[in-house]
Amino acid sequence: MPDAQPHLTTKKDTQRGSIWRKWDLHIHAPGTKLSNAFGQASDAVWTAFITQLEASDVQVFGITDYCRDAPGGTTVGG
Repeated sequence: MPDAQPHLTTKKDTQRGSIWRKWDLHIHAPGTKLSNAFGQASDAVWTAFITQLEASDVQVFGITDYCRDAPGGTTVGG
């Protein structure tokens, strides 16, 4: 099976300089308390959220998911 990720293996590839990628290191997930723009977190909401992430040209996401309800109704994080 071919490797899904290209590797820098040739001299030309390793000497081409910087490679710029889009990162978004502060996004909120469904269910977070302090910035929940998604409404009630449900399977449909999570599916839509993940679909948007996968369709984006951003290659790295940092999910900031503080103050989230834990099982049993307790608050975790803040």
